[in-house]
Amino acid sequence: MDHAKRNKENYLKAKEAFNARDLDACVAYYAPNHRLASSREAAPSIRRFFEETITTWPDIQLAVEHAIAEDDWVMGRCIATATHANAVMGVAPTRRTIEAAFWDQHRFDANGLIVESWNMMDALSIMQQLKASDSARTIASYESYAPSYAALVNPTPAAFDAAAMQRLASVGGTVLEIGSGPGFDADYVETLGVHVDRTDVTRAFLDMQAARGKRGRLLNVITDDLGGPYDGVMALCVLIHVGREQTPGVLRKIAGVIRPGGAFLVSVRDGDGETFGDFHTVYWRRDAFAAQLEAAGFHVEWDAFNTDRSNEDWLTFLARKPG
Repeated sequence: MDHAKRNKENYLKAKEAFNARDLDACVAYYAPNHRLASSREAAPSIRRFFEETITTWPDIQLAVEHAIAEDDWVMGRCIATATHANAVMGVAPTRRTIEAAFWDQHRFDANGLIVESWNMMDALSIMQQLKASDSARTIASYESYAPSYAALVNPTPAAFDAAAMQRLASVGGTVLEIGSGPGFDADYVETLGVHVDRTDVTRAFLDMQAARGKRGRLLNVITDDLGGPYDGVMALCVLIHVGREQTPGVLRKIAGVIRPGGAFLVSVRDGDGETFGDFHTVYWRRDAFAAQLEAAGFHVEWDAFNTDRSNEDWLTFLARKPG
């Protein structure tokens, strides 16, 4: 028997079964002791790997471009095609068709079953097509930087910040905080008699708050439903990481969850352009950002310029939703 030829045929049949969503038939080509060597998990299930892939990319199809078999090994190159129907890498669904190369290498046993696999997807191509690289990099950077960031932040707000939060707290009721970070601003606002719904896109920050008895929820302001309605929303030092082209939609989303007469407290970096790297930062001039707030349905009630403890320049706005 030509084992290499048989293994290649089984490789191709497994791909056909996956494309047909017949996971029982697909998994049957994998040995019970199969190991997904490219995974960080100790013993990941190949079925679960397939199920999670389909959950993220429901209509994904793999077209085999090349398949080479030798001895116990088969290596293939596929083109994966799928609709961006779910949030991926911090990017809301665009319904665009995404294509990316996918390579996999498999070792077969004597019975023609796959016992070991290595998978590699062209993630850079996916990020470029989603335009997600800046957002994804920023989120990942905060996950690792969170402890250092929390150590640098004074738990007691500066006089300027405290006065701004007092303006917001006049709405009473419940305030949604987007980007709670260590939660120190929320702590202060709650001393003013307002309930704060704490959220952050970074799990590490939420874990820090949980460790001191403060409950928060994971929230990506770009891709997730914000909940509500709320009496106010607070987003200090957060929207600087939202892309300029995404800002109008995010501001409209925020306006949509605030009750009539409610308020929005937001701060952005003062300046021009944007910087890239571990933390994507967008800069705004006063009139340009005020125009964005007005276009989203707010009325700018108060704004001010200040320089923080790190000598960075900020613009802070309190915008009101008409009653």
